[in-house]
Amino acid sequence: MSPLYFVIALPAEARPLLRAYQLKQVAGNHPFPLYQRDQIWLIVSGIGKTLAAAATAYLGAIAGMREAGIWLNIGIAGHSHLPIGSAYLAHSIEEFTTGNRWFPQCLCKAPWPSHPLLTNDTIETNYTSESLFDMEAAGFFRMASKLSTLEFIHSIKIVSDSNIAEAQALTPALAEQWIGNQIGAIKQFIEQLQALTISGEATHTLQTLLEQLSERFHLSVTEQHQTKIRLQKMQALQLEPLTYPWGNIADRKLFKLQLAKVDLL
Repeated sequence: MSPLYFVIALPAEARPLLRAYQLKQVAGNHPFPLYQRDQIWLIVSGIGKTLAAAATAYLGAIAGMREAGIWLNIGIAGHSHLPIGSAYLAHSIEEFTTGNRWFPQCLCKAPWPSHPLLTNDTIETNYTSESLFDMEAAGFFRMASKLSTLEFIHSIKIVSDSNIAEAQALTPALAEQWIGNQIGAIKQFIEQLQALTISGEATHTLQTLLEQLSERFHLSVTEQHQTKIRLQKMQALQLEPLTYPWGNIADRKLFKLQLAKVDLL
């Protein structure tokens, strides 16, 4: 079994996972609350992307990181109109202050619909876009993407509020209840990810496609990097880049035009 790492912002969000996986607090003087059982780890980061990044880095260091593992950020998020208590898998994560974006690759059938996620530096209650809003995911992804590959890094968010009144009414008990309601689905998702790590399928599929496209269309290093990002975005949006008819594209110019359309999605 591949190592499993949870990065959770709040103690109330962590409690259902601690019970489900029978995790015990790690003894010692640690900058963040840290829990473990065998190859399963959980760290409570506190609120905000800076703390999430720091906690992710610390967990990677303290756990030893002998092999790339599965990294999950699970918590609550706001949205303008999605049902309170409903859960979503983030298919894109955008950092509000910088515009940096990450596109997780979901190579299995997730038990939740997907949705874009926007990480802000402050608490947001005026939800003017279609994105979910949180304060941690961008920091988590920035650091976790240095420790594993995007097919094994995911953020799962449960809608907690859609306006200032609901945000003010939010309690730790409600957050704990909503996360608890998703434990069965979370375990199912993790089992699928574990199966991918065993088969090795996830590690090689997109990379093999990228190598084939680079050779055929004579891509520079910069173009390879841009193509990789777009292929990851296609995967995140379930547009099946692995089965896309690339062979029907006649030349390099048409290939670049086709990839540029991904930016409009």
